Amino acid sequence: MAVSRFNFRALRLLHPYPSEVPWQLLQTVEPDRTRLEGWIQGGMLRMALLDDTPVAAYILRQQDITNFELLLLVVAPALRRQGLGRWMLGHAVGIAESKGGRNVHVTLPEPQSQMSTLLAGFGFTVAPGSAPGSEAWTLTLMRE
Repeated sequence: MAVSRFNFRALRLLHPYPSEVPWQLLQTVEPDRTRLEGWIQGGMLRMALLDDTPVAAYILRQQDITNFELLLLVVAPALRRQGLGRWMLGHAVGIAESKGGRNVHVTLPEPQSQMSTLLAGFGFTVAPGSAPGSEAWTLTLMRE
């Protein structure tokens, strides 16, 4: 099946105001709203809008001066497999790098083939010592 080419110029990427948080989209990945609220409060939420509808989002948190953690990355099911997840991942990595980040970490609570493929294709590697049943990935932006 051929995948249609997505028009990224049709998107608006922004930091939502509290009244604009795309809860329904975020909760397709993390149903616990209290956990999401904590992640948003301690991190950076960005969402992509297509015709004023949230279609993708991520939450990025700075752990220390050089380490960032991607807590969540979600793309609306109808728009998956068109490059939007990779585009959002690239934006998150760019934000981390612009703030002095040297490493971006992602922990998957369980191995997920689509997300693992996306991370590996972007240059992330599986970090040694992952907790049982989970996968920890790291992208090194600059060697220290």
